[in-house]
This record gives sequence, C-alpha cells and structure tokens, in this order.
Amino acid sequence: MKKTQKLGDYLDRIERVSVYIWENLDEPLDFAHLAEIACFSPYHFHRVYRGLMGETVAETVKRLRLHRAAGELIDNQVVLSKIAERAGYSSVEAFSRAFRQVYEVPPGQYRSGLNDPTRFAQPLSTKEDKMYSVKIREMDEIRLAGVAHKGSYMEIGKAFDRLYMWASGNQLAPSPDTRAIGIYYDDPSSVDVSELRSYAGFSIPAAFDIETTKMGDSIEEVVIKAGRVATLEHVGPYAELSKAYNWFYGTWLLEQDLELGDQPPFEEYMNDPKTTPPQDLITKINLSLKS
Repeated sequence: MKKTQKLGDYLDRIERVSVYIWENLDEPLDFAHLAEIACFSPYHFHRVYRGLMGETVAETVKRLRLHRAAGELIDNQVVLSKIAERAGYSSVEAFSRAFRQVYEVPPGQYRSGLNDPTRFAQPLSTKEDKMYSVKIREMDEIRLAGVAHKGSYMEIGKAFDRLYMWASGNQLAPSPDTRAIGIYYDDPSSVDVSELRSYAGFSIPAAFDIETTKMGDSIEEVVIKAGRVATLEHVGPYAELSKAYNWFYGTWLLEQDLELGDQPPFEEYMNDPKTTPPQDLITKINLSLKS
C-alpha cells in the first residue's frame, strides 16, 4: 500500500471513532471498543489517534462532555445531578471538581452568574461596554475548505474534527497562517435545533485545488466575499457565545446607523480549544454590512 493510501485509510478509521464518540457521549466509552471500531490494535490505536487528532481519546471525551455540560448549565433546564451523570461522573462533587478545574468556577456559580437576568440588560455604558469590543473594518475575501454541519451549533466541533483530519492528511494541518472559521446560517431561536445549518472551514490559498486531495469529495469550498464587517471579540467558553449574539444584534446593532449585508454571520476562532482553557478562548463574531 502506498504511503498516501495508508494515510487516507488511517484517516477514515479514526474518523469512524470521532463520529462514534460524538454520538455516544451519554454512554460509557470503552477504549478497547474504540480501537475495534478503528480496526487497530489497542497498542497502536491511542498513538495513531493522538497523532491525527492532537489529543488523547480521554482528553477528547472529557473536553466534549464538559463543553456540553457548560451549555446545559446555561440552558438552566437540566438539574445538576443529571448534568453530572451525563458528563460521566458518579457524583455531583466529582463533576464539580472536574468542571472547576477546566472552567475555573464550580458549576453552580457558573450557572447563576450566566443566568443573572440583569447581566445582559444593563445600559451600554456599564458592564457590556467593557465586556465586548466591536470594530467596523474592511475585510478581504476569504476562501475556505470545509465541512457542512446540520444540527446543534454546540456540536459543530464534530465537523471541525473531520476537517482537521482532512487537513492533516493533506499536509495542511492548521498553522499560524490558517484561519479557522464557522459560518452559521440559521437563527437558533427560530429554527428547530435538528435543522440548524452551519459550516466548519479552514482558510486555503487561492490556487489550492480541493478536488485533488484525499477525502476531497466530502470537502466543500465556500468563499466569504470581501467587504465591510462589524467584528465583536468574545473571550470565554464557546457555550457563552449565544449571550454575545443577543447583545450584538439586540443592543449594539439597534443603536447603529448601519444596514446588514447579504452574508450570514461567521465566527473566527483565534486559538485552539484542545490546548486553550475555555475562559481564554477568543472568538471573533462577524456581521457583514452594506457599504
């Protein structure tokens, strides 16, 4: 088997594991079974997975479960004991320790702080004015290679995982020059979560030919047109981005003499969620504007 064929085969096998993890976060995930899904010996599976995904299986599972738990805490509809159980912890105490280790505050404090009804209802001159920075700028065209995602925006990481493997298999692993961008086509408050459409993309050079790459038939090209945008910089967990959108559209935009353009909002992720603490994640939310 040629080297490129072997790499493509490894990518396919690890992708099966990635999909399985995302779809079975509620279940006990036996690492030996994951190795069977990938058709690897347990002795080699963990090394191949880490080499292609940039983290261990255990780190992936913990990160995804705590990410989902943060979203459930914000939603405020699920009791803490159930969130702890779904995250794979035998007690609320064990879950609280793990959550605090990653998010720096215990889950109860995280929930109460984010759901304070006055937090996002204050005038611009106080808390939000200091919390968010919005800049209006001219943006160059961005050419993307990416994967379409349908379903909860909280699960777009599934598409980014697939994209990451594709990029790694084609010597395009994210570098300081690569831009990671998510495009969000629907309003989650007006579209059923199962029908939400989004897109996970990496920036690529103008001359790059997607169709000649391995897995190229499953990668879609999208171009974000050059133009004027308003950019909000959000610092903190991805689970909190909905609050930033509510303020961006519901407060800031209404006070501006601006008209929205014809492109959907898109996010640019400035650091890697696999290696960056959630509270330090930087996300730039972009709204296209008419000139």
